[in-house]
Amino acid sequence: MKTVIFTGSGFSKACFKQEIQNDLLPDFLSAFESKQYINYLPNELVQLAQATNDVELIMSHFLNIGYIGLPHDLNPSKQHQRAIVFFRMALALYFRDKLKNEGIKYYEQECQYLIHEYIKDNFLTKENLTFITTNYDLGLEHIVNDVFKKDSYYYPGFEKTSSKGAEIPIFKLHGSVNWLEDRGSIERSGFANSTRNEISPHFFNELTIHPLPESNEFTLQANGKKYTPIMIPFFQQKSQWLELNKRWWGKQFKEIWQESYNRLVEADKIVFWGYGLPPADHHMFSFLLTVFKKTNAHIEIIDFSKLKKDSNLMKLANSICESKGKTPVIYYDGLVNFLKYEVET
Repeated sequence: MKTVIFTGSGFSKACFKQEIQNDLLPDFLSAFESKQYINYLPNELVQLAQATNDVELIMSHFLNIGYIGLPHDLNPSKQHQRAIVFFRMALALYFRDKLKNEGIKYYEQECQYLIHEYIKDNFLTKENLTFITTNYDLGLEHIVNDVFKKDSYYYPGFEKTSSKGAEIPIFKLHGSVNWLEDRGSIERSGFANSTRNEISPHFFNELTIHPLPESNEFTLQANGKKYTPIMIPFFQQKSQWLELNKRWWGKQFKEIWQESYNRLVEADKIVFWGYGLPPADHHMFSFLLTVFKKTNAHIEIIDFSKLKKDSNLMKLANSICESKGKTPVIYYDGLVNFLKYEVET
């Protein structure tokens, strides 16, 4: 049975007590201010972030709020677009630093055993198992290495072929904290756009961040080289970012998303672990809408919020499946209880 396990931020939080973006926002703003990066942003963006503590709200509605306190010679719309891109990249880099977790540990040790048993009981192997995730962190990689063997995963679309005998595919739809683009020597002015990449989990601590506000970018520097992280900025501008970068990483991500789509529609079973479909992510909404319309797979959604409230993903899956005479299985009691139920029955 071809099975796709699709994970979101709730999965990393449940397994590793990994903080998600709203948990980290206050600390991010403090760090951002202390490094004076905050000076590159309009005051109203900073105030909105401080008042709401809600990244999704900021990304959804910032362009709609009043253009106040901006220089008269700047186009307000373009300035706000530049500000939100800069803010997003800064936030992504901050998460990158927080999520480097080379010493990642299970929050509940039972998770490790239960996930291993779940995969074994469902006869999931390199021939029939695919992982897809929206997460930047390395929690999923950690689990695959535990369940199978060290270096048993690879990144289709990013790595052209599996290496070192790696056989379990992990599709990372938004990029990863250990994906870096080599942009040339720090002694050279500007950037060299290239398709050179490194999967580099080994020198996190040596990387230093330098803002480039005139181009809405940051550069990471280490070993005499400049790098930019290969991570898609959050939410609303995903399509725009992919289009702007279509000659480089946009093309690469297009391959990742296309092959992910193929795996989903060809699957016999799709299991969502800790993913709720943020309402601001219109790109993902369209993607999953098309998947649900096309697939005949059995769909399971494991909710980790414990709120007993239907997420946007549940509503979308229910509405499409109902029109096809099917019903997705929804489990509200979190990962550990779900795995216990699956393993023990």
